[in-house]
Amino acid sequence: MDRRKRYTITLDDDPIVHKIIAKITGMNSLPFSNPEKLVERAKSYDPVAIFIDIHLGVETLGLDIIPRLREAWSQIPLLVVTADPAAKWVGQALAVGANDFVRKPLIPEEFRGRLQARISEMNILAGKDEIQIFDVVYDRRFRTLHRDDRMTHLPNLEAKLFETLAENNGMAIPKEVLKGNLWGKVSISENALDKKVSSLRSHLRDLGANFELKSAYRGGVSFVESNKGRGNDI
Repeated sequence: MDRRKRYTITLDDDPIVHKIIAKITGMNSLPFSNPEKLVERAKSYDPVAIFIDIHLGVETLGLDIIPRLREAWSQIPLLVVTADPAAKWVGQALAVGANDFVRKPLIPEEFRGRLQARISEMNILAGKDEIQIFDVVYDRRFRTLHRDDRMTHLPNLEAKLFETLAENNGMAIPKEVLKGNLWGKVSISENALDKKVSSLRSHLRDLGANFELKSAYRGGVSFVESNKGRGNDI
């Protein structure tokens, strides 16, 4: 498996849920319905996040498996996703080690926002000064990108843009969210953001990176593997 590719894992007995999550996040989501199989194979995966349904069959609760998943993935967000309306599950999920709780049907904006927040929290707790995306390492302290023996320094706003996208591990981030992260409450045109995206693209090209920025019209911005770096799927 190519660990540079970004993906999530969905533990749910509904075969449609992982497809919905993949569409919302813009990343592939590997489906599991059997919690024991997921635990057995946990060490072979390096996901961005794990989504866990509460009711897995008649007698199995997803909450029961969370402590074991937390042992395998100490610094990866675990989010419980369920259609069960009972209020008791929220406290129980957090008590056994989940990072958040999201109810079905999933609302894309809420789901992306919660996931982005949990990823950022876990990165902060991990104290990561360096982030690796595909074949490039970013150093927060000096705002530099490294690839092999090449290095480039990012201006302040380009660095903020890179960090936001990197922390969310390939998930498409809405342009309005990016503008808020870069300029705060100041009203900025989409053209201003486009210029920063273009500038960051130039830095990545100078490094010869095997990924690039994808900017969708009226959509989000994300890192995607470039044609020259594509290999087998996960």
